[in-house]
Amino acid sequence: MNIASLICGLATLCCAGTGCAQDLPGSFLPTGCPDLSGQYRVTGAGPTLADVLEVLKARHAGSIGSEVKLNWQAGGWLGVWAKSDGKDSMPTQPTVVLKRSTDFSCKNGALVFKRIADVGRRGTKGWLKGVSIVQIRRGAGAGLDITSSFSGRQQTILFSYDSASLGIPRLGTKETLTETIRWPDVSEPLPEEPAARTKPPEPPELPEVTRAREWLSPSVLGPLTLGWIERRGEGVVASLTARKSGDVAALEDRLRAASIAYEIKASPVWSNNHYELELLFRSTGPAAARP
Repeated sequence: MNIASLICGLATLCCAGTGCAQDLPGSFLPTGCPDLSGQYRVTGAGPTLADVLEVLKARHAGSIGSEVKLNWQAGGWLGVWAKSDGKDSMPTQPTVVLKRSTDFSCKNGALVFKRIADVGRRGTKGWLKGVSIVQIRRGAGAGLDITSSFSGRQQTILFSYDSASLGIPRLGTKETLTETIRWPDVSEPLPEEPAARTKPPEPPELPEVTRAREWLSPSVLGPLTLGWIERRGEGVVASLTARKSGDVAALEDRLRAASIAYEIKASPVWSNNHYELELLFRSTGPAAARP
């Protein structure tokens, strides 16, 4: 054995015991895969951010100040480190490791992750259900460009009872939605805060919207979260999210007990770790509940 081989063997043995490979960017880069090693600030919002955190198995890293670190590990595994806000420190060991061919593939200079099924999106003409595919590639500078491509259709409901529904894709309603966000490297300067501007006063809320907001009191909502609520041509529509399907059924029981007339505008759809639904209030006050 020559001296060079001996030194190489000792270095490998030391790294196996101390984990020093995680500090050598790209040292285990698989053939055909891009070197995305680095530490990045988590930016962006909405479904694309939710999709990438889902495929990286770092759902907790979606708050302000979160960071994600990527580095290749021995055997072609991709190590993922994540911290949830600016107060936490980055873990010394990967939060999770992802396997090529099982979790992702390498194609055209990007990591292409396996598709996420049963994803919900709001399309141009209604709510869609389908799948999304996430790609991560090296972007401008030292950052990452993250693209989520969603393809889905509106659903024809075959059976619905309270919060449960069974549907099939509706022909002629397919939509493809693509969005790209960028995660900057932590070495990049933070963006400057925009100068404060005086906002014009908000217009007064419509009386029927105020009434619907009062009906959806904490005692009626229970564990559900009220999102937007607005006046539409057919009445007042409110968006709600729930962690469990049973919470939606219990909400309907409370609405009926309070004699609040409502309709389920959009059947509950599981997306981004919660159920999303819309309620329509046609009347101007509590009335006979939906049978």
